[in-house]
Amino acid sequence: MGTEREGERHEGELNEGSGGHDRRAATARFTLAIVLSTVAGLVAWMWFAIVVEDTWGDECKARAAGQSGVTFLIAFGVVPLLLVTAGAVAALIGFAPGVRGGKVWRGLVSAIVITAAGVLLAWWATDGMLVAHLALGSGCLA
Repeated sequence: MGTEREGERHEGELNEGSGGHDRRAATARFTLAIVLSTVAGLVAWMWFAIVVEDTWGDECKARAAGQSGVTFLIAFGVVPLLLVTAGAVAALIGFAPGVRGGKVWRGLVSAIVITAAGVLLAWWATDGMLVAHLALGSGCLA
């Protein structure tokens, strides 16, 4: 009987050890999700800044022709940004370690930090004009 208890204890120790391995693997997956989501988020924000600048620069010509660049901005700037952000949030929540509440919290906080970094990068890349450029057509003569 003594050997069975030792066997049970030994089996339990193995499970704890594999639990530690599982925890390390979960942390590694979450770290990879953070890195990939950060890269994707920053690229998406830079792309958005490029599209906003291009649309803003051509808006006066488009208005003179009875058109608007808003459709272009939405299709090629806003939609890709939203899709990448949604994918990043899903990956961050899905790979965050812990129980459901903790996973959602860690995933959302990570997504907010990545989004803030993306906004700051896009703002910096446009020399602080990102928000001003969103006022499409504001510099056009009537």
